[in-house]
Amino acid sequence: VTTISKSDAATSSEPYSVLVIAGQSNAQGDNSFANQMNPPLGSHPADTATKIMYSTGDDQFNVTLRNSSNTQLVPLTTIQPDGYFGPEVGLARSLWDQGRRNMVILKVTYGLQRLASTPNNTFGGLADWNISSTGESYDNLKLRKSQLAAIMDANGDTYTMDGFYWVQGESDAVKGISTSS
Repeated sequence: VTTISKSDAATSSEPYSVLVIAGQSNAQGDNSFANQMNPPLGSHPADTATKIMYSTGDDQFNVTLRNSSNTQLVPLTTIQPDGYFGPEVGLARSLWDQGRRNMVILKVTYGLQRLASTPNNTFGGLADWNISSTGESYDNLKLRKSQLAAIMDANGDTYTMDGFYWVQGESDAVKGISTSS
């Protein structure tokens, strides 16, 4: 587990501002590749000072991945497995420019997932974001929030939950697709 050091922050007395980004493909950054950013990732002070814990792609369906490998805080400059970046970079940079420091972003995003409840194995076995579904995207978001809180509490960090950003994808925009089995 990566420890967030107060020396990384501009103001040691300021609590960490936890910002949650959740949603579908547009939140994930589908086809927005970090190596094509202009200005490049790492060129802004927020890129290295902001920490992120992310959950994207296969870890939704792989309990081992969900419970272990991605449960750490890393610098925002860490390239995510798919090579994408999403709105987290612009958000961190914008807030930094407005004077916000000590940011931690929790990113839980999955492309091709609907808000409506879908039966298992619908649309290639993809889960959904419906709060009534069990063991799917919303439950993983709650799990990740608990994991992040545990890490920060263990480090003795103070923090506030300051924002929740939902970024929609196109999965709910297609008419005529049946969700029945």
